[in-house]
Amino acid sequence: MSILIPFSYIFLGFIIGKIWKNSSQYFSYLLINIFIPIVIVMTILSYQGNIFHIVLLSYLFSLIMYKIADYLYTKHNNKPIMKLCFSYYNIGWLGLPISIYFFGEVVTPIMIAAYIGGMIYGSTVCIYSLNSLSNSNQISPFKKLFTSMPFLSFLVAVALKFLFGTIDIIEYYSQFYDISKLIMSILGMSILGIWLQKSPLKKEYWKEAIVFSFNRLFIGFIVLSILLSIMYFSNLLSLEDINYLLIIPLLPVAANIVVLETYYLKSAKSIHIIMINTIFSLILLLLLGVYL
Repeated sequence: MSILIPFSYIFLGFIIGKIWKNSSQYFSYLLINIFIPIVIVMTILSYQGNIFHIVLLSYLFSLIMYKIADYLYTKHNNKPIMKLCFSYYNIGWLGLPISIYFFGEVVTPIMIAAYIGGMIYGSTVCIYSLNSLSNSNQISPFKKLFTSMPFLSFLVAVALKFLFGTIDIIEYYSQFYDISKLIMSILGMSILGIWLQKSPLKKEYWKEAIVFSFNRLFIGFIVLSILLSIMYFSNLLSLEDINYLLIIPLLPVAANIVVLETYYLKSAKSIHIIMINTIFSLILLLLLGVYL
């Protein structure tokens, strides 16, 4: 199935990691400074429709999950990374194609809006959080955030959209956009494989990651259901929209976290949680696919 394709990219990264020791650093540089900014700008500029409330919903959902994780992992020795893993969802690389596979093209605008909310979260909260952990220099996390390419590309895209409205940039450069997304997916998942080659999954990682995955799933459903209910009673969402969006808590941790962590911290403490949670989520999505 198409949802298993990312695992082939992980396997590719595993092989690359054996051959090219510093490949993760180069891959993360390309993603953070070139391909992620390209996708952010083109996605926001080409987005049509007045579904700003879904963008806000997606962002608030992740932010609330981040705050909940702050309480859940107070005493965890890897608390900052656990908080990001708990709150950042793989809506773009996996959620969007899976949703289209399950529900058809009708779900595309809604999931793209949710994806944009996730991109904003990743370009702000995640980058700020990781920069606050970095000891590479004395520059403040805020300054690092405002000079990061993903955040700058987000500001540029919002400014252009405000000035000129929707620009059908994807329509004119669809192949370029598709290639950029593909490269983003391949490099991002390859980084997972590269780090797995350096630090394989051990038995002791599984228990923590599975408990984490169940907590994230159930708390995510509760939090998202509350937010969706508020929007439904505010006449901002239909029941059909809610059915589509309820897939989000099933989605795995965003693999983009390990990309950002590799770039800003030169580490991959998130690797085991991301991999085991991705397997956990794929099983749930396969079961949902059978049900549907």
